[in-house]
Amino acid sequence: MLMTFARRPGRVHSQRGLSIVELMVGIALGLFLVAGAVTLFVSHLGNSRRLLQEARINQDLRAAADMIARDLRRAGHWGNAIAGTIVTAPATTATPNPYSTVTGDAGTSTIEYAYSRDTVENGAIDANEFGGIRRNGNRIQMKIGNAWQDLTDPGTVNVTALTLVPSETPVDARDSCAVACCSDADVTAGACAVRNIAAGARCPEVTVRRYQLTLTGNSATDTTVKRTLTTSVRVRNDEQTGVCPA
Repeated sequence: MLMTFARRPGRVHSQRGLSIVELMVGIALGLFLVAGAVTLFVSHLGNSRRLLQEARINQDLRAAADMIARDLRRAGHWGNAIAGTIVTAPATTATPNPYSTVTGDAGTSTIEYAYSRDTVENGAIDANEFGGIRRNGNRIQMKIGNAWQDLTDPGTVNVTALTLVPSETPVDARDSCAVACCSDADVTAGACAVRNIAAGARCPEVTVRRYQLTLTGNSATDTTVKRTLTTSVRVRNDEQTGVCPA
């Protein structure tokens, strides 16, 4: 006898994937995350680039200022400076310092001077003894001899301003004279009875000279990156004027 068993219908389990809406939401969230990472990376690159430009400008301006200060300190150097205030035999009058003149008004962007390079002092300004500083366009130039040479690279930094402001402090130096010095002004003021130096001459005086140097520049590739550097330069060779009595 054959027995027939009826198969009971089983439960069918269906597996569904992501819907199109879920997929689009997932893609959108992924894009937001990628966009944030890219923005952060670009910002980091921009900040690094700006810091590099600032460091380069600082370095270039500082190097230029150091070169200017080093050269300007030598202005007026004369190997026979003692002859400018004291009459030494066989001379009968004091000899003016031929290197003492420094040209350039207050706040100027050009200054010129000279200093002795002689092994044996000849008392005259030779062709290789001229010096100077100036801003020519967007660059700083230094005068060496009779030629102006670039001190900064316009491909790296544009120099927008250069100012050299002089400051002079006179110091009475008549105490260095062997004989008390009396000028016309001293006689007029009643400090002396008789003048003992040439008419119109002054007693020895030392002028202490300083220059305030200000450099301003910006990056050649990004004008928003700017720097200003200020430093004080003390001229080591004080200007000596006047004479002692013979």
